[in-house]
Formats: sequence, C-alpha cells, structure tokens
Amino acid sequence: MSALAACGGDGSDDGPAPSAARAGHLLLVNGDNSVVNCTVGRDGDITTCEGGFVDGLDGPGSIEVSGSRAFVSDLSDHAIAVCQLGAGGQLSACASTPDDSFVAPLGMHIAEGRLFVARSDDAVAVCATSGAAPSDCVTSSAGGLLRGPTSVAVHERTLYVANQHDQSIVSCRLDGDFAPTSCTRQAGDGVFDGPTGLAYEAGRLYVTNVGDDSITVCQASAIGHVSDCRRFTFEGQLSNPTDIALNGDRAYVTNLGDNTLATCRLDGDGGIAGCEAGEAGTLFMYPSGVAFSPSAS
Repeated sequence: MSALAACGGDGSDDGPAPSAARAGHLLLVNGDNSVVNCTVGRDGDITTCEGGFVDGLDGPGSIEVSGSRAFVSDLSDHAIAVCQLGAGGQLSACASTPDDSFVAPLGMHIAEGRLFVARSDDAVAVCATSGAAPSDCVTSSAGGLLRGPTSVAVHERTLYVANQHDQSIVSCRLDGDFAPTSCTRQAGDGVFDGPTGLAYEAGRLYVTNVGDDSITVCQASAIGHVSDCRRFTFEGQLSNPTDIALNGDRAYVTNLGDNTLATCRLDGDGGIAGCEAGEAGTLFMYPSGVAFSPSAS
C-alpha cells in the first residue's frame, strides 16, 4: 500500500525515535466554516468526533493551539481569530480583529510567545501573543525568497516556510526580536510537489504535498539545513493533503480532496510506516487545518 522514494543522501536519519502518542483532542477547521473536535486516546487513535459552527469564525483556513487558547486564521476578513479552548476541546468566545499584518493568512505556528503566520502575498508575519489578540506584528519577505508560502514551523530560533509555488522549503534564523534573517531556499532534491502542510518534531521536518498526494520527511539540522529527504505515498489514503499535526508516533493529515482525515504511524526513525484515511459522516467538509491539543494529565 506504500511506496517509498529516498533522495538527498542515503535516507538515514540520526534523529531520536518518535515518542509515544498522548491522549487529547484533535481540532479541524473546515471550508464550510465549521470546526470538528475529535477525541484521541492514549494510543493516538481517534475515538469520537463531533462538530458544528462556532460563532465568531468566518472563512477558517488553519488552526493553532497554545494552552487554553486556539488561534484560527480568518481568510475572509484577513484576520486571526482567538478562541477559548475548553478542557474537552470545545472552542468558544472567538473574536477577531482585522489587521493589515494578515493578508489571507494561511498556515500558523506558535513558539516562544510569538505567532508566525504565512501570508498569501509572499510574506510572513511575526506577532506577540501575550495580549487578547496578536499584536506588535512585523512582516518579512525572507529576503525575497517566499513564493506562495502556505505554512510555517519553528524550532529553536529557526523558521521553516513551505513554498508552494516553487516546490521548496525556506529556512531562516530568527534574531533577538524574532525577525527572520539569513534565509536560504532548499529544494530537497525534488521531493516537494506542492508543499502545503508543515510540522517539526525530533529533528525532522514533515511536509504534505498536494501535487502528488505524498508526505516528505527530511532531517533538519540545528541551523535549519534540510537533508536526507524521503517521500512517502499511500495509494487511496492521501488526497490533496493540506495540513499535518504530530502527536508522538502519530501524524494526522487533513485530506481536502476526499473529505477525510488520515491517521499515519511513524516508524522508529521518523519515517511514515502507514496511513489510513477515515471518514466521519458529513463532519469533514473540505478540511484545511488541523491541530493537536494534549490532555493535561
């Protein structure tokens, strides 16, 4: 059911093995303005899902969780909605304020008290998250290297951006004010095909590709160099994969193409051992963004 292509070296991966999955909640945003809340067991498998419309959300594109809050990109109003996140994964009290810093905001990531947002005008925004809404935003074009940025990931002062229009990953170091600097474009020896979703874990970068319905896994060095990329395809299980969220040795991928959610297993060296797409009646309707929120205990 799977096909593996190694490139960019011998495919070896010196990063640590993925940790065990945790119980929690998986949150998905749909193209019909609804939100789905799925319960995840201790083994990382999804047990139940429920969904509905949440007041204050309009045109959600992606979602990011930080503590007791969820941030949802508002494509229609060029804003970021901030919602309260309940212990059971429910969203409430969503409020957004349009800001010139958000131009059709796409993928997001929160790290070190900052919100990083990929903008559709070939830029990224970096904002403080200490207040009720993102504030003190600064924008960057990453030295002009951004070409259709769709998602971002951050680890230890390194910013990664998926470039959908030129099939690449841009990595930047973050200075003392979290502004991107020393940016480089990396094509990964041709293993990216419409890179859209992006996640970092245990020294590896996970990228979903809508061009060929695949997931690329690359080693990521401490300074952001991407190497030893491997592309994984699973026939019938990935269809226009738009976003990815990680939970230990599990990965969850939104399939925009067939309104499903794929649960993937990571092997001992961080590769994808297998994916299985699941339906939830009419709850998944053009799912575009996903985030995992672990339980407190």
